[in-house]
Amino acid sequence: MPDNSSTIRETGKWHARHEPISALLPDDGQPRVFVESDDFTHDVRLYVSGDFKDDEQRLAYANEIARRLNAWEFQNG
Repeated sequence: MPDNSSTIRETGKWHARHEPISALLPDDGQPRVFVESDDFTHDVRLYVSGDFKDDEQRLAYANEIARRLNAWEFQNG
């Protein structure tokens, strides 16, 4: 059985967002799309990159990640 005493619990709701066009852009020149948590204990932000048709598809992918993270429930044991 894993030792859950060192498990980091994330309690915030996850949201998909993108930085404004004026923000620094990654090397591929695309706006940064990310999934971040409302739990500011760790200030988590997960960036989404890859081969997407357009920014709309990239954001839809990030929204699906956020939906799945919000659906997941920590099981102790």
